[in-house]
Amino acid sequence: MAIYLVGGDPSTCPTAGLLDGFRAEVAAREGALVVVLVETEGVLERHLPSYTGLAGPGVEIRAVLIGDDAEVAPESFEGAAGIVVAGGSTPRYHAGLHDVAGVVRSAVAGGTPYAGFSAGAMVAGDTSLVGGHRMGTLEVVHEDCSEGLTQIALESGLGLVRFTSDVHAAQAGTLSRAVAIVDNGWVTRAVAIDEDTVLVVGETGMRVVGTGSVWFCEAEPVHAVRIIRRSAGPVDLPGWLR
Repeated sequence: MAIYLVGGDPSTCPTAGLLDGFRAEVAAREGALVVVLVETEGVLERHLPSYTGLAGPGVEIRAVLIGDDAEVAPESFEGAAGIVVAGGSTPRYHAGLHDVAGVVRSAVAGGTPYAGFSAGAMVAGDTSLVGGHRMGTLEVVHEDCSEGLTQIALESGLGLVRFTSDVHAAQAGTLSRAVAIVDNGWVTRAVAIDEDTVLVVGETGMRVVGTGSVWFCEAEPVHAVRIIRRSAGPVDLPGWLR
């Protein structure tokens, strides 16, 4: 079982086979592929098909929509062969999944693979980066990446990994935000994941898949941040695993 953190949504991840590992894990299990999406007009017609290819032949697709009431039924995840949390509004995904975080965490601990695209990667950590572009008066990333929030917002996440994730790193310049939250002492570890790139977190190791990089940011003892860039291949960073 592994956790797949994707640095963009399917439209920004064109490399074939990027999530073959996730697809194989789902195919080896019984049950439905649960795809969590924020409910918007036409979401099932326009956005769901981008994720159904992860199911493989003969696997049922179970779409779970986060509506305006931000309520997701715990039984939505029963018997899941895999869980996908799609891209979109991170605040809405966080609100919708907050009350079922324990259910998702238990499913993953029991062997269900998880794939989080963009927002789905951002909500996966013990601490979730929900949005924002400023720390007080200091701008640390462009407002386009703010998710409609001014101040950087960190909230409890799904608890699937021990670090905080940011996405669209090279393309949107969000590495600076990941560095800033570590430098400010809000979290001790954060990653920034490029588009067309996946950080795979397994039980015994991590690896990067895709054409871009994952930027690992870790607090150093003397008010400094160590940044380590890794491209496709295994990642050996003690202390980063779940």
